[in-house]
Amino acid sequence: MWFDLSPGIKNYNWGTPGVLSEFLGLQDSSLLEAEAWFGRHPQSDTILHDGEKSLSFLDWLEAKDSSFDLLLKLLSASRPLSIQVHPNEQEAQRGYLLEQSRGSITESQEITFTDPRPKPELIVALSPDFRALCGFVSWERLVARLEALVRHGALPSFALDVTRQGAQLRDFLEWVLLNGQSVSEATGVLAEAIDSGTVMPNATELGINTDTLERVHRGHPGDSGLLLTLAMHHLSLKEGEGLFVAPGTAHAYVKGFGLEVMVPSDNVVRAGLTTKPRHPEAFLEMTRLDAFHEPDIVLPEKLGDVFLYSCSGMPFELRRLGGQPAREILARDSLIVVESGHITVGAGHGKTLVRSGGVGFAEAFDVVTAGDQSTRAWLATNLME
Repeated sequence: MWFDLSPGIKNYNWGTPGVLSEFLGLQDSSLLEAEAWFGRHPQSDTILHDGEKSLSFLDWLEAKDSSFDLLLKLLSASRPLSIQVHPNEQEAQRGYLLEQSRGSITESQEITFTDPRPKPELIVALSPDFRALCGFVSWERLVARLEALVRHGALPSFALDVTRQGAQLRDFLEWVLLNGQSVSEATGVLAEAIDSGTVMPNATELGINTDTLERVHRGHPGDSGLLLTLAMHHLSLKEGEGLFVAPGTAHAYVKGFGLEVMVPSDNVVRAGLTTKPRHPEAFLEMTRLDAFHEPDIVLPEKLGDVFLYSCSGMPFELRRLGGQPAREILARDSLIVVESGHITVGAGHGKTLVRSGGVGFAEAFDVVTAGDQSTRAWLATNLME
């Protein structure tokens, strides 16, 4: 059976005017619309419509003792989000229990673990160019970037002091996160180079996207997180491509419109590009510093009538249904977002027509059918019972 859902829209300062309202067919709020939340989260404000009744989706799930346990977000970023990392399960449980034992403390004194859960997440680009920073490059690649920037006057020469013999990626990160006078000076020199358009001619060869650097600088002027981006992979996702961010992976979304699926947790440790509290020691402790060649780009795999987004360590699945006569029988309860065209959901005589912009909850064994060739719908399902 299908249940319509209405979102809680979050108006953060990095959002985009009107994008979410237009997608969902709602009246434009004229505000910066950053995220629309749907799912099992106490702050999602998701409303479920059951006939003439409207009630909290969270309360409804708990009343029926549902095992559905996901948060889905539509995200629209016009400026970069913070550089952050999420804890793994053991770190989340340890941090949560420790804070519970200490009692009430302020956010500035300590990291706030609001729950004992990890927060793996998948973002899929719904716009042609979704920009992100994810994971760290090798030490050799970082040194090559620093040397090129110094050579072209985009960094002061003392920025190479951290590349002394025997140094490692952690040494560079500790220097930046300490945020001393030398970091401030280096950030200023790089910012001036970005303003003048003279970062370095071989940036692309070294994996640096100069437009991403400019967006970070413009969105967070003077923030030392600009230097952290030099150590990270610069990604540009094409429409329909996904990025899986596992616990322990440093990341920041820079710009674009996407669909995000995650375990509903609020455990976030920030290191840069933010006015919120930063926790450099915890960031270094939780972040994977072993460089990996490429982040976990998730490309859809065609399975019958659907395209599946899945990879190792992902406790949920995202399926894309599109084009007639595409059809899927749900194995589990799911959240469904209709991006374009229309679908029918249900079985027998209990079918519901859902048009573009519709978002809702469908139950296991419901049949989801694409209405025409223009249809594209997203089906999110948790795998853990």
